[in-house]
Amino acid sequence: MAVGLWIPTGALARSHDVVADLRRTVADAYLTTSCDPESFFVADTRTIGGWLNDRAAHLYCAWDLALWDDVDGPEVERVFGIQPERGAFAIGSHVDGADAERTLAVVAARLAEQTGGVVNLFHALLEAAELPGRAALVRTGNGDMREDTVLDAVAMRAWSNHPRCWMRP
Repeated sequence: MAVGLWIPTGALARSHDVVADLRRTVADAYLTTSCDPESFFVADTRTIGGWLNDRAAHLYCAWDLALWDDVDGPEVERVFGIQPERGAFAIGSHVDGADAERTLAVVAARLAEQTGGVVNLFHALLEAAELPGRAALVRTGNGDMREDTVLDAVAMRAWSNHPRCWMRP
């Protein structure tokens, strides 16, 4: 399971710093040292607005130019007021389960808050209308042209705390 974080044009260098800072904040230092450079075990999400204090998720976060093919840039700019950078951060979990999904949601919310970006859930979310902030169905997909729910930081944070939070398409 994964999400895409589209960040505003010109924010790429600062966004890499934000990702590194998040990793230092939430990662289990001992377990993470054995991971590849883009992976980390989340030890505690309470410092970033979550509630888990265990190793619920083994996450990855990597810059991916291929995710640019999935974005309708003008639509994202019209709805959310940002022109996305060419590419996106792919944020995902190596493990399944409700706790891992909620941890992924909390991490995605934090990164959206810190970068000014928006999160593509890679699926349509019926509960989006219930959330504060901005949520919209945006045309995405390279060839298959689907509509995915994209959330701003406020909506992503609300979804991460929603009782029915799920991240799997």
